[in-house]
Amino acid sequence: MSLLKNTISTADGSLFQQIDSYIETRLSERRLLHSRETAKLAQELCIKYTVDPGEGAIAGIAHDLAREYSGPELVDFVVKNNIDASEWEMEHPVVLHGKVAAHIVCEKWGVDQQICRAIEDHVLGRPGMPVLSRILFIADFCEPSRGFLEEQKRAELLSLPLEELLLRTTELIFDYLEKEQRDIAQVTRDMYQYFTREQ
Repeated sequence: MSLLKNTISTADGSLFQQIDSYIETRLSERRLLHSRETAKLAQELCIKYTVDPGEGAIAGIAHDLAREYSGPELVDFVVKNNIDASEWEMEHPVVLHGKVAAHIVCEKWGVDQQICRAIEDHVLGRPGMPVLSRILFIADFCEPSRGFLEEQKRAELLSLPLEELLLRTTELIFDYLEKEQRDIAQVTRDMYQYFTREQ
C-alpha cells in the first residue's frame, strides 16, 4: 500500500483512506485484497497513460464495494434508487454491483462523475468509454491476486498500448466466461467491436 499512500495527493489520500476503511468492515479478506490490488494497478496504469493516479486509486478501491451484496439486494437497491439497468442486467443481477457501487460512492462521498462512471463501467464495459474506465476494466481483471494470469504473461500484457491491452483483456474475459458457461453481455461485445474498429 506504500505506493498508494506516497503518490495520492493529501485530499485524495484522505478519501482513499475513508473508502478503504469502509470496505474493510464490509468485504471478505479475499475481496478486500482484490480491491487494494486493483487500486494499486489502476494507479500504476494511470501514471503510464497520463491520467490522475489518485482517480485510478479511488476507482480501484471502491469498484467492488457492492460485490458481496446478494442478487436480490442488488436488484432491490437498483429499483429503490431508480438506477438505469437493462432487462439483461436485472436477469443477471451480479453485474449490477458496479452500478450500485458507483451510486454509493457518488452519494456518500461526492466523488467525481468520471470516477463514478469508471466504477459503473468496470463490470461490462461500454463502447467509447474514456481512459479511466478502460484502465479500471483492465486492472480489475489483471491485478495479480486474482491469479488469472501467469506473471510473465501478465507483464507482457501490461506492456501493450492501452487499446490493444483493452482488447486482449476482453478476449481473456470472453475465454473465461465461455469456459464457465456464463453469458456474455451484448454491451461487452459491442465494446470489443468498437475498440477493434478504433485500432
